[in-house]
Amino acid sequence: MWVFTETGFVSAVARRDDPDHLVVRARDRISLEPLAALGSDEIVLGAGSDYPYRTICRRETYSRWVAEQIEQIDYRNFKNRVYDTRGDDFAHALMGVWTAMLEATDDEAAVGDLGQAMVSSATIRSSESPTFSRYAVLGPNTQTACEGTG
Repeated sequence: MWVFTETGFVSAVARRDDPDHLVVRARDRISLEPLAALGSDEIVLGAGSDYPYRTICRRETYSRWVAEQIEQIDYRNFKNRVYDTRGDDFAHALMGVWTAMLEATDDEAAVGDLGQAMVSSATIRSSESPTFSRYAVLGPNTQTACEGTG
């Protein structure tokens, strides 16, 4: 399960031979710190996969952490919040994921007035978030990098 929060990105999977625990992986330590702190769990670097950091936590701890993330939502734009909390580099990577997921738009949403509204809302230009001014969405399945600040 991939989870993006205002403080990072984690990937949770079942732990082999231990149904009560999950292995939660991340590309950076910061993404795991709030979860590890909640369960007093250790963050390990270099565990031999494509995720350099990981922690092992009880399923209940992970569930509680996800619930806390939901309770803390007080923003109206997730991408802008991530820019504020994690900065340009992380927000830029997140925007790449968001843009890639446009490819998963189903046919019903990608056509007609609804599809045009989706494309229009996908064109993000915000002076507060220079990362997002780099992208202009041309259609539901295409994008191009544009000149922008940051």
